[in-house]
Amino acid sequence: MLFIAHLPEIKYNWAIMKKFALLFICFFMLGLALQSVWVPRLFNLPMPFKRGETVHVFFEPYATNPALSEMVEFARLPKSARKLIAWHRFANRKNVIDLKEYNAEEINIPPKEGYYGYSTQKVLERVLQIYLDNPETRFVFYVNLTHQNVTLVPFLKVLPQENIAHIHLFEDGYGEFFKQAHVYTNNNRPFDAHSVKKLPDAHKGLIPWETVFNISIHKLYPATYHIMHADKMDDEPQLKYLYAWLKDAPIEQIDFDELRETMTEEQKQTVYKLAGFDYKKFYPLLHGKPTVLYTFGFTFGHTESEQAELNLLTALKTGKLIPLKGNKPYQWFYKSHPSLKAKNYTREMKILFPDMIEIPAQVPFEVLILADCKPTLTAGFGSSLFYSLNAEDVLAYVKRSNNDNYLKFLTKYNLVKPNQILNLTDFIDYAPMNENRFKSDLFNYRNGL
Repeated sequence: MLFIAHLPEIKYNWAIMKKFALLFICFFMLGLALQSVWVPRLFNLPMPFKRGETVHVFFEPYATNPALSEMVEFARLPKSARKLIAWHRFANRKNVIDLKEYNAEEINIPPKEGYYGYSTQKVLERVLQIYLDNPETRFVFYVNLTHQNVTLVPFLKVLPQENIAHIHLFEDGYGEFFKQAHVYTNNNRPFDAHSVKKLPDAHKGLIPWETVFNISIHKLYPATYHIMHADKMDDEPQLKYLYAWLKDAPIEQIDFDELRETMTEEQKQTVYKLAGFDYKKFYPLLHGKPTVLYTFGFTFGHTESEQAELNLLTALKTGKLIPLKGNKPYQWFYKSHPSLKAKNYTREMKILFPDMIEIPAQVPFEVLILADCKPTLTAGFGSSLFYSLNAEDVLAYVKRSNNDNYLKFLTKYNLVKPNQILNLTDFIDYAPMNENRFKSDLFNYRNGL
């Protein structure tokens, strides 16, 4: 009788238990689904990580050149390889490629200059999350060589050494090794066994990483250095000690002419999209046509220097300063410096030179070489782009001051000739668009004055 009296209550409790059991099964199945492939793809969520998977981390919070080199490596990897990308000058790549197709996840970092620590923290949090969820995960890092204290060291401090599969280091600017030769041979940072002994202590946190030289990382981890004109390192007296120090490390030469021949068309198209280059628009305009590209420099907000660049461009366009070869008319292009702090000249150019075509500032010059769109002639501010050219490709090299760190190498290897060098200071004047302001000896000589 007692059992019968409680029967309605037992039936009620059993109904609740069935509901809870059904709810548990639903959540269990949902958890399994989230670990599968189709649910993340359906809802555009990060793909689940497999046990012991290798994750390729592409991180560049500083410059354009290393980001471009990382894009090349990104495109050359199998699409199935797991990837994390974070490029501050190239944010929101999800809008230009299908990240799911490349098994890639994007970590958006602020598209502003100077947010380096914050950017590192964002990427570090995601890498740590992956590691803690999957302690057997191995990481391959693609980072800026010059700024390792931001792009690499924070990760090495927290990840076990055995979880670092490889490190790829790219120059902050192409030709940086040669531009900064005096830094790499500084007596305060000798290349000797003492530096190697410091590395384990730095890794354990016993001494600051900053005391360990950047070009020693291959002594502790599998590492590859990606350097433009690496084949000339052993010819440079300033770099002989550095070259000897790196002899046991793989060095891969950066050469965009070679990449154009060795990369597949699909890989190159991927790089164009990632770098913001409109191939369909610019290829017909540049390929095989007589063209001149003027590249503006980073004038640090100096109004006189900004005006001087416009003055210089005006002089070049007249053809009097440096005559153009041949009788064919040249189509002129221009490109502002890619730094978000640099002046963008679009507004001025539309007024002063409406016939010139703009190449977006964000697009690295070397993409034009990769796309077989290299201009017939290039002129502009002294920068790393001249390391990708030969003297016959140069109309004018503009130096800001006598302390130009690029020129020694460029002139030695005939990438720029002395008669192609212009001084920006010769074009500073408060009377814009007035040809009488050109008082440099070089201008007078060329014009028979």
